[in-house]
Amino acid sequence: MKNNFEIDELMAILLLELNQLWQYREKIICCFQQSIAKGGFKRFKELINKNLQQKERCYRIQRD
Repeated sequence: MKNNFEIDELMAILLLELNQLWQYREKIICCFQQSIAKGGFKRFKELINKNLQQKERCYRIQRD
């Protein structure tokens, strides 16, 4: 039964991670749209990493 506990624990972690992604979905979409305009997937990855550090950057750009 140890395996069931480990699976439950992993599922709980996964659900928390998915919830966090859902909360940031608009910011992620904004960064994705910016990246397409400015240089593709590598730029998207950079913007996501930067956005995690500066959460409001995409919103300011989106509002302009």
